Amino acid sequence: MGLGRYTIYLLLAYCICWIKAQQDVPIVKTFNFDLEDIQWSSSTVGFILTASWQVYRTSDEGSTWILQSTNAYMRGITSIESIRMDTVDPNKVLFFGESTSNWQTLDGGQTYTPVISLGNTDTSAGIFFHPSRSGYIIAHTNCDDLTGCTAIYSVDMGNNWDILAENIYQARWGTNDLNNNPVVFLHHADSTSSFGYTPDLGKSLVKLIDWVAGAVFTSRFIFVGALDLSMGMEIELLTCSLAVSGTCTSTASFSRSQFPFGDDLPNSAYTILDDSTGAAWLGVNHGPAYGSRWGNIYISGEEGYRYSLAIEHVNQDFGFYDYSPVHGLEGVYLANNITNWQQNSNDKSINTLVSWDNGGQWAYLTPPTKDASGNPILCTGTCTLNLHGETSWLWGEAAPFYTNENAIGLIVAVGNVGEKLDPTHYNTYLSRDGGVTWQELASGLTIYEFGDHGGILVYADYTQSTNTILYTLDEGTSPSQSFQFDKVRKIKISNIITSPGGTGQKFMVLGTDGTNDYVYTIDFSPLKERVCGNDDYEEWTPSDGRTNKECLLGRRVTYSRRKPQADCFNDRDTDHIVSSDNCVCEWEDWECDLGYTEQQNSDGSFSCALTGNLAPDPPADCPPETTYTVSKGYRKVVGDSCIAGLDLSGVTKWCPGSSAIKSYGWVAAVVVSAIVLALIVAGFFAWRNERVREKIVDAVFPIVEKIRGLRSGGEGSRYSRVGVRPGSLADEEFGLGGDGEGDLEDDSLEDEEGAKELGDNDIANDSFEPRG
Repeated sequence: MGLGRYTIYLLLAYCICWIKAQQDVPIVKTFNFDLEDIQWSSSTVGFILTASWQVYRTSDEGSTWILQSTNAYMRGITSIESIRMDTVDPNKVLFFGESTSNWQTLDGGQTYTPVISLGNTDTSAGIFFHPSRSGYIIAHTNCDDLTGCTAIYSVDMGNNWDILAENIYQARWGTNDLNNNPVVFLHHADSTSSFGYTPDLGKSLVKLIDWVAGAVFTSRFIFVGALDLSMGMEIELLTCSLAVSGTCTSTASFSRSQFPFGDDLPNSAYTILDDSTGAAWLGVNHGPAYGSRWGNIYISGEEGYRYSLAIEHVNQDFGFYDYSPVHGLEGVYLANNITNWQQNSNDKSINTLVSWDNGGQWAYLTPPTKDASGNPILCTGTCTLNLHGETSWLWGEAAPFYTNENAIGLIVAVGNVGEKLDPTHYNTYLSRDGGVTWQELASGLTIYEFGDHGGILVYADYTQSTNTILYTLDEGTSPSQSFQFDKVRKIKISNIITSPGGTGQKFMVLGTDGTNDYVYTIDFSPLKERVCGNDDYEEWTPSDGRTNKECLLGRRVTYSRRKPQADCFNDRDTDHIVSSDNCVCEWEDWECDLGYTEQQNSDGSFSCALTGNLAPDPPADCPPETTYTVSKGYRKVVGDSCIAGLDLSGVTKWCPGSSAIKSYGWVAAVVVSAIVLALIVAGFFAWRNERVREKIVDAVFPIVEKIRGLRSGGEGSRYSRVGVRPGSLADEEFGLGGDGEGDLEDDSLEDEEGAKELGDNDIANDSFEPRG
C-alpha cells in the first residue's frame, strides 16, 4: 500500500510537470485559407478577406476565425470584394460585394445589414471615410479611363447614397469644414483636368486649378501636381498647409513649391513620404519617369512649400524609396544612399545612413563587432552596416528595415557588414537604441514582426520552406529560441503579422506549401505568467550617440520600456513617454534654408552657403501693413522645440508703406537724438578729466581695429562663409545630363498611407502596405 501511494505521487508529479511544460510553449491554431486582406476593428476583433472573396471574423486576436457566410445576418454571401472601416468608429464596417450588393455592420461584426449602392462600386478607385464625421463615405462607381468615375456619397454609413459629381478622377473629403459643412475636393475629368471643391455635397462646384495631374491628401497638407505647360510639360507641385489655410478652399492658399534646384533639374515625379513631424518629406525623381533608380529627398518648412535638400541619391524604384522614419522616435530616419548614382545601372553601390535630427545630418551605421555566434566579424576596407529597404521588399527579395511605434527604440533589419549592401549576403540585425548601436541577431535572410510593445520579436527563414520560427523575449540579450509550429507540413513563409500597434502576444504566420495557403496563429501568452509591474520597467532617453546631450528635435524625451530580462508581459495600456523637456538651441537645431546648402569650412565646421539667388528684399508681393522675413541662411528644424541659446532665425521687416515704419521712424529719431545729446554732454565733462580720457583712448582703439578686421574678412566673423556662393546648382553636380525632359508617370498616385506619388492622369489606388 505504501508503494502504491508513492506510485500515485510520482504519477501526479509527472502530470503536473507535463501540464506545466505544455503551458511553457506557444499555442498554435492552423487555418487553411488564402489571405487577401486583413482589417482590425480593435486589438482583438478583425476581419480577413480571402482571395476567393470570403470573409472570416475573429474576436480573440486570431485564435479562431469564423466564416461569416454562415452568420445568420450574412448567410449565403460569398462574394465580398473589399472591406472598409469607418475612420472615426472602426466598429462600423462596410463590405463591398458584386454589383450593388453591399453589407454593413455597426457593432464590429456581431450583426450585419444589407445596403444597396448606386451603381457598381469600383473599389480600386478608392473608398474614403471622412476623417472626423462618422458614417460619411465617398465611393467611385462606373469608372472609365477617359471619362473618369461617378463620385457618390453617403452620410449614414452606406444606407443611402447620392451622386456627388460625374466625370471625376478623384473625390476626397477635406479635413476641415467650411461654415460647419463638409468640404469635398474634386479632380475633374474635364477639358482642362481641373481641381476644385464643392462646399455643399455637389450642389455647387468651385474651380481652383487647371491642368492637374493628380492630388495627394494628408492630415496636414494638400499637394496638387499641375502641368506647367511653359516648362516642357513638367509637373509643378502646389501645396496648401491646413495649419495655415484651414480649409484650402481658395486658389491663393495653394503655393508653388520652391526647391533649391530651381529650373536646373527635371522633376518627372514627386512622392510624398512623410509629414509626421509637421514637415513634408518629398522624394523627387530627377531622371526619366521610368528607369530612374534614385531620387533626392527634400524637407519643407512648416508651411509645406519651401524645400531644402535633406539627402541626395536615395535608392528608389517606381516611387518607392528606401527611406523610413523610426516610428516611436521623433526626427529619426533611415535611408539608403547610392554612391555610384552617375552610372544609373542595376549594379548599385548602396550604403545605409541614419539621421537623428530630422534630416539635418546623416551618418553611416556603426556595424556590430561580433556575429550571432559571438565570433568576431572580419571586414576589410571601409566597414559599415548596410540594410535592405522598401525596394527590396517591393521585389520580394528581402524584408525592409522595420520599426513599430510601440517598440520604442527597436529596429530590426536584414543586410550585411561591408563597404556596400551585398544582395547575396544576408544577416539579421537588431538595434535597441534607435540605430546608434547594432547587434547581429541571426545569420541569414529572415522575415520578422514585433509584439508585446517590443517584448516579443518573432522571425523566420525567408529563403526556403520551414515549419519553425525563432523568437526572443529579451530583445536579443540571450540566444533566440526556436519553436516548431507544424510537426509535418513546411511552408514558404510570406509574412508574419500581428494585431494593430504590435501590442499583443499573438502572431499570424502566412505561407504556402505550394498547393494550399495557410495561416498559423501562434499565441505566446502561456510563456509568461504575470503582467509587468513598476520594477520591470526602465527609463531610457535617446540620443544620437555623438554627444551626451540626449536631445532630439530640441527636447529631452524620457521613455519607459520593459527591461529586456523582465519575466513578464507588457500592459496593453503602457504609456511610453515619462517626461519631455525642451533643450537650449544649438547648431543641431538649425538647418539650411531654401536656397542655401551646407558647406564645410576650412576649419572643419559647417555653415549654410547661398546656392541660388537671394530673395528680393522686399518681395514683389508685399502689401503695406504686412511683414516679411529676410533669411540668414538658416531655419529651425521643423518640429524642433528648443528654446533660447543659438538664434539663427531670419530678420522680420515691415513691407514698404506700413504705418509701423513711419511711426517707428520718428520715435527712433527722437530716442536717438536724446541719446546722442546725453552722450555729448557726458562726454564733454568726462573728456575734461585726464585719467578718464586715457582710459577711453585705450578701450576704443582696439575695438576700431577689430571692426576693420571683420570688414576685410578677418578671423573675427563666425559666419564668414554665410552668403558665399560656391557655384550654381548645375546638372553635373547631380550627375544628370541631357535636356532633362521627363515623361509623366501614368497611374502612379497612391493615397492614404505609405508612399504617395504624383504623376500624369493619376487615379488614386489603395495604399501599398508592405507589412501586416
